[in-house]
Amino acid sequence: MVEVLIAILVIAVAAIAALSYFSSGLGGIGREGNRRAALERARERMEQLMAADVNALEPPDTAVHWLRCAGSPCVWTLSDTAPSPSETVSVDDLPAQKIETTVQWVDDPAAQTAENNRDVLEFGVKVWFTPNGGSDDDFNRVHLRTLRSP
Repeated sequence: MVEVLIAILVIAVAAIAALSYFSSGLGGIGREGNRRAALERARERMEQLMAADVNALEPPDTAVHWLRCAGSPCVWTLSDTAPSPSETVSVDDLPAQKIETTVQWVDDPAAQTAENNRDVLEFGVKVWFTPNGGSDDDFNRVHLRTLRSP
């Protein structure tokens, strides 16, 4: 009888460990799905930026400026500070996730122009993909950047 009870105890401990392992694996799969969906939202925004009239996106100086999209197709508004309230997008099973779009002039060394010359525009798009926004780090958001000649 004692041997049967010990066998049941060993099986119960092994089953709990296996269920815990599979549970954490499923959580990782869900998180990765949200990350892929956030990456897709960021790519969509980047395509909108690349298709937009560059004259409507040019900042007046080399500082970082925030862009906000209103309507469809986007009507872009430029701001010196991050918009409040934040712009949001739906990311897979998470509604209203923060999206941030930035633009700034950068110097392109390959252009061989004077330093601090405004050669190309750098666009940045960040999309958060964790519940409640998470913290502002690479574990809770995707960040795409690209350059565009004026």
